[in-house]
Amino acid sequence: MNYFNSIYKFVFETKTLVLSQFFIATLSLIQASIVARELGPSKFGQAALILSLPAIVFRSLHSRSSDFTLLALRDLKIKKQHIIASSFLIDLFSGLIASIISFLLSVPFAIYFGLDGFGSVYKVFLLYIFCRPFLGLSETAKGVLTYDKKLNLFAIVEFVSVLVRFIAIIILVLNQPSVEMFIIGHSIYAFSYGLISVGVIFPRIKENFFEIPFIQNFFTVARLSKQFLLTLRLDQLVGMIPNHFDLIIINIFAGYEAVGIYNISKRLLMPINYLVVALTPWVQSEFVKKKNEIKEIGYRLTKTIMLPLSLVIISSVYFFGEWIIQFIVGRSYEDSYIPWLIMTFGYLVFLILFWVRQALLLTDRLIYHAYSRVLNAVFFLGGSIIFSRISPLLGVASAYVLGITIQKIYELYIFEKKDV
Repeated sequence: MNYFNSIYKFVFETKTLVLSQFFIATLSLIQASIVARELGPSKFGQAALILSLPAIVFRSLHSRSSDFTLLALRDLKIKKQHIIASSFLIDLFSGLIASIISFLLSVPFAIYFGLDGFGSVYKVFLLYIFCRPFLGLSETAKGVLTYDKKLNLFAIVEFVSVLVRFIAIIILVLNQPSVEMFIIGHSIYAFSYGLISVGVIFPRIKENFFEIPFIQNFFTVARLSKQFLLTLRLDQLVGMIPNHFDLIIINIFAGYEAVGIYNISKRLLMPINYLVVALTPWVQSEFVKKKNEIKEIGYRLTKTIMLPLSLVIISSVYFFGEWIIQFIVGRSYEDSYIPWLIMTFGYLVFLILFWVRQALLLTDRLIYHAYSRVLNAVFFLGGSIIFSRISPLLGVASAYVLGITIQKIYELYIFEKKDV
């Protein structure tokens, strides 16, 4: 009975988040299907490479700043609205720095990121890195809504933003199937997501915006949270290697078309990532409220929900994967089945133990997650170089599974050994 009670409680408390992420995953798969068919493997691979450059830079400098906002709201003795306003400004400033770095890197490394020449594709790339900092404003919104336990509003903001992206990209790509139109669609998404996030959170700032002591708050936040910020950036810097350098490695060994085929494998795995995104605010909220029960909550989640769900997922990919690929993107991407099947094992390891990162974060041990990602990056890069000589697609996929498995085993070891 306790087993079914746990499932019922979990489903009841996460239903809105999970439902919104289900719709987001559905829209994303439909979007990937249409774009992949319209562009073909080569252009689809080029588009993925172009977007990977700002993704690497922004993730290194800015990703998961919502974690910082959440902890700042929990720990710092500053007015809540002051923290919110300061976080928005910090998000925007770090986004602008990331845009400048993306531009500087786009010149010497253009060939590795699909930016051959400085024509129309490069111009829309510049448009995208101009809009990309606005997307970063959503990090403050995520942190505030998670802290306030407004998970339903969190889900609505994400869904509306993804719906805007879906409509923009589909209209543009169907009108003119090109890499340029695809990137313009992502630019619209980044800009609109930022505006929606500000619109949802800004009313919580009750006093005159320009009377808030930003400089004083900034130095207070920086002084009290310096170690956390450095740890978070290290965590993101090493974490982006297996998540984005896989496309670069495949491009070096096999070209745009192989990148496009591999990228479909990753797109098909995104529903697992969306599920983790949906569950993370709930897990963070539970861990914040019940700090002494973190281990019990985590293992109960793994046993009652994640393991059974993982068995369903791997069985579905094994038995129906080839048919799913043909149905969604067509026969030109049929070579993506085996990489998809291989990487599913890695994604399921990530899914089953995703809560361990949140446990380390909320018990002030995020540095160990950064160490685990270093291990992941080392094994991923080493495995990719060795395995890709045999087959770029299968080699990189296998290296991904190796890296994420080592990472999660280490995280779990640290969690058990240093449990508090």
